[in-house]
Amino acid sequence: MAASNKSDMGPETLKNLRLIDDRVVSKLNCSLVTDSFQNKVDPKNACKEFYNELLEAHRSRDQLIKSCVKDVSSKVHHLQNLKSKNGGDIDSKILPVLRKEQKLLRQMQQELNIEEIIQDQSLKIFKERCRLLYTPPELQEKITS
Repeated sequence: MAASNKSDMGPETLKNLRLIDDRVVSKLNCSLVTDSFQNKVDPKNACKEFYNELLEAHRSRDQLIKSCVKDVSSKVHHLQNLKSKNGGDIDSKILPVLRKEQKLLRQMQQELNIEEIIQDQSLKIFKERCRLLYTPPELQEKITS
């Protein structure tokens, strides 16, 4: 689910995009059943599928946030250039827009930091629950090197 307009991407949009991370524990609890049900579910495959789903969600959110940062940053630079061309005098209509875009840029940069924390937490839980069942290729490379 992508925001229709990147400048409209707010907390609700990101909250919806982060649902998989919010539910990582319950999803793994449902996927990794007890020994009595193990013959009905392949836990290794469940871990692998969940990891791929989680990784795709992380990549798409990361790309979306970085794209927003890039777009808003270029708007801020454009508005700052307009300000500097006028020798520091800025049109009263441009100043509120510049302030709004600067605030949005700071928020998007904060979202990148938040995203990193959320991804780290989700991967930590995944590793704890699936460490004996499935090790993703990216993690195997880190372990062996």
